[in-house]
Amino acid sequence: MKNMKGGIPLGYLSGDAFNFFVFAFGLLLARAHARSGDAAVIAGYCGTSAVLGEALADLAQITKTSAIGEFEIQVFEPAIR
Repeated sequence: MKNMKGGIPLGYLSGDAFNFFVFAFGLLLARAHARSGDAAVIAGYCGTSAVLGEALADLAQITKTSAIGEFEIQVFEPAIR
């Protein structure tokens, strides 16, 4: 099997370009890992520490107060339903 993975030198990204890359990367990573609706698989992937819950709570607070929060709500809310 041939490794066809690419990369982006993050040192060259800043400002809006970096923010877009991080958003797109996170969205694609989440979509790739959301293929299973099996609660046991998701729970196993998340682990048992409180780190994920704390990170999600922090993200909710940031999203609630950020300008990009409304966009994220429009994008993700339909997917959650």
